[in-house]
Amino acid sequence: WRPLLARGLEDGDVTLTNAPEPLGAFFEEIDAVPKWLDRAQLEHASRVAERVALGQNYVLFSISLLGGYVSAGVTKTLVAAGELEKMAPRPIGETSQFVEDVYRSRGIARTSDGFKSAIRVRLMHAFVRHKLLRDGWDTEGWGLPISQADMAGTVLSFSVTYLLGLRALGFVIRKDERAAVIHLWRYVGRLLGVHESLLATNEKESLRLLWLVARSQEGPDDDGRALA
Repeated sequence: WRPLLARGLEDGDVTLTNAPEPLGAFFEEIDAVPKWLDRAQLEHASRVAERVALGQNYVLFSISLLGGYVSAGVTKTLVAAGELEKMAPRPIGETSQFVEDVYRSRGIARTSDGFKSAIRVRLMHAFVRHKLLRDGWDTEGWGLPISQADMAGTVLSFSVTYLLGLRALGFVIRKDERAAVIHLWRYVGRLLGVHESLLATNEKESLRLLWLVARSQEGPDDDGRALA
């Protein structure tokens, strides 16, 4: 499957000869453009990222990324994927590249780096989830690894949490700019495989969903502190 997957992702070729049915269904899903998508909003969000470049990495690493470490359920997944100390720099590099690809791609066209990065992250999540469940993951105690709630929280960390962090630093982010960033991550979240019902459509919904996700977490543990 791997060569077919790579070809379909890189070339946008969904008419893959002899492709297994699940692979064809997967490409059909990610190629479907939702009716609500506004490419102009995606480009607007990219311009916001350019304007706040001085504070962007500080917010992404000190708030968005670190915010995930306060959840023991999230850190259990990260720790299970590799050695704690050696692994810690990896999500920083991967996250930085992913976010850069998304914003640099402007309208996130089908063949753009942003689109492809989002799908690669989705596939990586799927492989990790499958491996952990196969290897005896304690779903009763820890829930599903990289669950829908976890992924929705990740999208929020890059959208409304990111905006809150920038405003805390003193950046003035207009209402239309905030709407554009939330719209962009709504689409990226869809590409990542987050269910539509967990993708906020505006700032008010984002804040409410952020509160619900945060309230459902049990708090940090020693693994989270070590990662931080």
